[in-house]
Order: sequence, then structure tokens, then C-alpha cells
Amino acid sequence: MKDIGARVGLLAGGVRERLRNEPAWRLLALLCVFVVACGMLLPNYLGARLLPDLCADAALPGIAAVGVVFVLACGSIDLSIGSLAACSSLVVASSVRAGAPPGLAILAGFASGVTSGLALGWLVRASRVPAFVASLGAMFALRASALAMAEESIAIDEARFAAWSGAALDLGGGRWRPAAGLFVLVVVAGHLLLSRWRAAREALVVGADEQAARQAGVDPGATRLAMHAVAGACGGLAGVALALSSSAGSSIGGVALELDAIACAVVGGASLSGGRASVPGAALAALFFAALARALQFAGLSEAGLGRLCAAALFFGFLVFDHAVARRRA
Repeated sequence: MKDIGARVGLLAGGVRERLRNEPAWRLLALLCVFVVACGMLLPNYLGARLLPDLCADAALPGIAAVGVVFVLACGSIDLSIGSLAACSSLVVASSVRAGAPPGLAILAGFASGVTSGLALGWLVRASRVPAFVASLGAMFALRASALAMAEESIAIDEARFAAWSGAALDLGGGRWRPAAGLFVLVVVAGHLLLSRWRAAREALVVGADEQAARQAGVDPGATRLAMHAVAGACGGLAGVALALSSSAGSSIGGVALELDAIACAVVGGASLSGGRASVPGAALAALFFAALARALQFAGLSEAGLGRLCAAALFFGFLVFDHAVARRRA
């Protein structure tokens, strides 16, 4: 009995330590408490479809947030990811209309994101313009390009693409739509990249102390270029998710997506000054905001303004709480 009590104590101590030191674990605990409370207060909130529906709702900001995590890790930033998602969705729609198979159209949307990310990273490296300024210019340029491609949405009514976008995997009683599956795949791949890819680990060093990184033989410019390429890839995949979920490419899609993505990344544990980032944390933040929107909808309070106000209040509340925990730990 003493051995069991000691093991339980060690386990509880480990959980407390993780809750104190890792924002992702606090977010997971908060999400579980929130979902259970909503299930008790709101009829039909809980169910087998809850998780796949939350993943589908969180797909766009969640995928974009994974990309933002990488650029924040190296002390950079990308404000163009929402405009990039709109452009990529139009690339997918235009490719399908031109007769390309759905797989090739999706690959074209992804490639457009990678190309844009590389271009932005090269611009930041070559011109030494602050990433905030360069990505702000890229945001306007990409949005203008999207509007030049199509002032209105381009509907995708091709039968093969419709079969792809309408497909669903029945798993655990819920229906996992393509956007939800893509979100899960991006989160898993992003977590593996951030934890095992050498360039991503170097990005965290660059973000924490660029001078020390230089002394260790790390090229900050090349590292930031690689991280912007990853962010561009995620922006392209966000555009693919937008095209799959709406069966259209939209020049006005992804408006303010970059702000949602940055909020999810920061709430999930990333630092705006670099050196700290978490892909699972960003994904959990996106799921939490999706759960909040779903709760407001079930409560009959689905006005966009109210949802944004609640999200903003929770965002500031979480940051204040996280800062207080960090100061107490220090």
C-alpha cells in the first residue's frame, strides 16, 4: 500500500509540475473542464461527433497556427498567412477548372504556399527588412493577387473534387471530414518536425539568443528562411483546407486568419520574442476557441461579435495567468 501511495504521489507531482511549466498541459486541462461543463449545461453538446467537428472548425486557424509556431520559434513573424491561404485556395480552384485531377490541384495549392514562404524568407534574409514589415507587405500583395485572380469565389463543381471534399471517415461514431483529417496530420507532422528536425531546434536557439547561435555555427538567416518555408507550406495547406471545406476558392477567405493563428500560437506557449514554441499547444488553443464558438452556438449566442469578444477575453485572461505562473516560478 505504501508503494502504491508513493507511486500515486509521484504521478500527481509530475502532473502538477507539467501543469505549472507547460502551457499545453494547462490548455488540455482547461479544454477538458470546459467541454465537460458545457456538456452538463448544454443539451447535445457532447457526443461522438464533438471531436471531429471541433477539428473541422479548428482546421484553418489550427493549420495556420502550426506555421506561425515555426516562425515565432526563430524570433520572426508572418502576417501574410491568411492572404496566402486565400491565394492557395484559388490556385486549387483554378487548377481543377483547368482540368487538373484533384490530387494535382491540391499539390499545386501546397506548392504555391511553399514558394511564397521561401520568397518571403529570402526577402527578409536578403534585404534585412524586419519580418513584421516584409510580411505586412506580403499580406497586401497576396491579397491583391487573390483579388486579381477572382473578385468573387470560384466554385469547384467538378465531380471528382466534390467526391474528395464530401468524403468522410466514420471513426468512433463520428464523421471525420477531409479538413479535420488534414488538421490532425499537420499537427502530428509539425510536432515531429519541431522536436526532431535539426533546423527547427536551431530555430529555437536563434530565437532565444541569436548571438550565441552564431557562435555555435548556426546561420540565423538560413534558419529563418527554412522556418518561413514551413510557414508558407502551412499557409498553402490552410488554403487547401479552405477549398475542401467550402468546395470553392475565395479571394476574401482567410481574412484575419493570421491574427487567429498568432493568438493560438501564443496561447499555446510560443513567445513573440522567440526561443519558445509548441505545436500541440497551438493545436489545443485552436480546439479550445472552436469549442467556445460551438458552445455559444448551442446557447443561441452565435453572433460573430460576441464570439470574438469572448475569445479576446479568454486570450488576455490566459496570458495574464501564464505570466503570473511564470513570475511565481521565477
